[in-house]
Amino acid sequence: MVCYQEALASADRDPTLEINALQAMLSLHLQRKERQAAQALLQKISELVASIRLPSASAALDMENATWQIKTGNMDGAIRILRRALQAYEIMVDISSQYYTLVLMGDTFRQIAQYDSAKHYLARTQKLTMQYPGLKNRWQIYYYADLLSRDLGQGKKAIQELEQAIAHISRIAASIKSFEHRATFSDRIRPVFEDMTRLQMQQGTWQEALHYTEMERAFSLKTMLFSGRENQKLARLLSGNRGDLKSVQRNLQQNELALEYEALDSTLVIWLIGKDKFSARTVAVSRAELSDLTQRFGKHFVPDSLVSRQDVDNSYHALRKISKQLYNKLLRPIEAELARAEKILVIPDEMLHLIPFAALVDSDDKFLVETYRFAAFPSLEILAMMMQKRPQTGQAPEQAGFLGLINEELPFSRIEAETVAKLFARADILSGLKSDKAALLDQLNSAPTAGLIAAHGSADPIRPSNSLLNFGGEQQLTLRIPDLFGLQMAETRLVYLSSCESATGRLFLGEGLISLQTGFLVAGAQAVIANRWKIDDKKTMQLTSAFFQGWTSGLSIAGALQKAQLQTINNIKQDALYEPHPYFWAGPTLTGLSH
Repeated sequence: MVCYQEALASADRDPTLEINALQAMLSLHLQRKERQAAQALLQKISELVASIRLPSASAALDMENATWQIKTGNMDGAIRILRRALQAYEIMVDISSQYYTLVLMGDTFRQIAQYDSAKHYLARTQKLTMQYPGLKNRWQIYYYADLLSRDLGQGKKAIQELEQAIAHISRIAASIKSFEHRATFSDRIRPVFEDMTRLQMQQGTWQEALHYTEMERAFSLKTMLFSGRENQKLARLLSGNRGDLKSVQRNLQQNELALEYEALDSTLVIWLIGKDKFSARTVAVSRAELSDLTQRFGKHFVPDSLVSRQDVDNSYHALRKISKQLYNKLLRPIEAELARAEKILVIPDEMLHLIPFAALVDSDDKFLVETYRFAAFPSLEILAMMMQKRPQTGQAPEQAGFLGLINEELPFSRIEAETVAKLFARADILSGLKSDKAALLDQLNSAPTAGLIAAHGSADPIRPSNSLLNFGGEQQLTLRIPDLFGLQMAETRLVYLSSCESATGRLFLGEGLISLQTGFLVAGAQAVIANRWKIDDKKTMQLTSAFFQGWTSGLSIAGALQKAQLQTINNIKQDALYEPHPYFWAGPTLTGLSH
C-alpha cells in the first residue's frame, strides 16, 4: 500500500497517473475485502474521471466497479456497467479489453444461471479469438467455458475445455522470463488446475487428479525458477509425467510414507503414497478454516512475544491446543496408515508450507517429532527427480569435505562452524569479513559434501528474489536468491542454513514458499535445512552442533535432525526454566533427500 501511496504523491497533478495509482490502491482494497475503503476510492476515481472525460479511464473504472459489484453480489448492476464498458472498448477498438469484458460478462451470466446469455457472450469471445489469433491469455475462455459446462452437468465436456486451457497455458509458460511475472502467472492459472483436479475426483480417477495437481505444481516451480536458456527443458516438464508416482513408489523404503496435500475451497485432499500402496482421503475442512488455524499457529513464533517465562509458558499451552486442532484436520483421518510409518515425506499445499509438522500434537498428546522423522518436498515430481539421485552407497559424511561460511558479527558463528568442522576430515571456513561475493560463490561451487552457513538471514515476503544472506563486513557482503541459481551444487548432500528466516519468503498458490532454501535446491543441493523464523544465535549453535554430531555418527539427515530436536526438548525440560516451546526447536526444516 505504501508504494501505491508514493506513486499517488508523485503523480504531481497528472490526472492519468493519479487515476492509475488510485486504481492500483482500489484493486488492493478489493483483494483485502475492505469494502468501505474501496467504495470511497471508487467515488474519488469517478469524480476524477468525470472531470477529465477520458474514455479509456472511464471504461477502466467501469471494469473496477463491475468487479466490485460482482464481489458484493449485485450481478444486475455489474452487467449494466460491463455493457457500458464494452461499448466504450468497441469504440476505442481495444481488442484485449473487449476480450476480457466479454469473458467477464459471460461468467457473470453463468453465476446467476442465465445460461443462454452466458453461452452468447462466450461465443462472442471465441469469435474474437478467431479474428485476432494473437490475443494473449486465450486459456481464460476455455476455463470459463469449463465452468459453464460444469454447471450444466456436462463433466466430460468440462474436462475437454480444461485440457484446451492447459495446452494454452503450457505454450505461454516458456515465454515468461521475469521472476515476478512468473510468480504472478502461477497464481492466476491455479484455478484451472484446481478445477481439473475436482472434476477428476468426481469421476473417481484419483491418479489423474493427482497428475493434474502435480502438473500445476511442477509448472509453477519451473516457470518461476528456470531461466530462459532452459525453456526447452521447461516445456518438456510442463507436459506432466504420469510415471512419477510409480518412480516414487519404487524408491520408497518400507518405513516411508509420502503425503501430498491439496487445499480446495471446501475440501482438503490427502494422497497417501507408500511402497506398495496408493490411496486418497478427503477431509471436510475449508481453505479458509485451514488458513485461520495456520495464522493462529504462526502468532506463537514471534520472538518479541516470548520474553518472560510466563510469556513462553502461556504461549506453549495455547499453541498445543492449536497444534492438536491442525493434527485432527491434517493427520488424524489417516492415523491407521501413519502407524506403520517411521518417516513421513510431506508435500504441502498453500498455507500448509508454513506448518512444521514435527510440532503438531497427536491423539496421545505427544509432539510428532517424538514419533516420526520428517522431510518436505515442493512436489511429487521433485521428489521423484531427487530420488533418482539418491546414492545406494557413498562416502560417509565425516570422511568428506565441509564448508563453513560465516558472519563473524554473530558472536557464536565461528564457534559453531569450528565445532562442526572438527567432525569432518577436510574442512574450510570462510568469513565474510575477509572475503567477497566471488569467493563465496566459488567456495559453494567447489562441491563440498556439506555446507554450513551461519549468517544473518532476511526474507522479503513481497519480492522473494530480494531475500538475502548477510555475511557482514564494511560493505555488508550479501548473497540473494538469484545469486544462488547459477551455482552447480549437485554433489552437495546438505546445505544447513543456520540463519534467520531462511525457510521463509513469499507464499505462491500451488507452489509454496520461495525462500533462500529454494535457491539452494535450484542450485542442485540434495537437501537443505533452513529456519522458519528469527532465531537465537547461541541456542541455534547448540541444536546445529547436535545435528552434525548425529549425522556424522551414521544417522540419516532426517534422523539426525529428529535426534537434535528431541535433545533440545530434553535439555529445556532439565533446565526447568520454561516449557519446551516449539519456537526453540522446531525452526529447522528439512527439504530434500535424507541420506
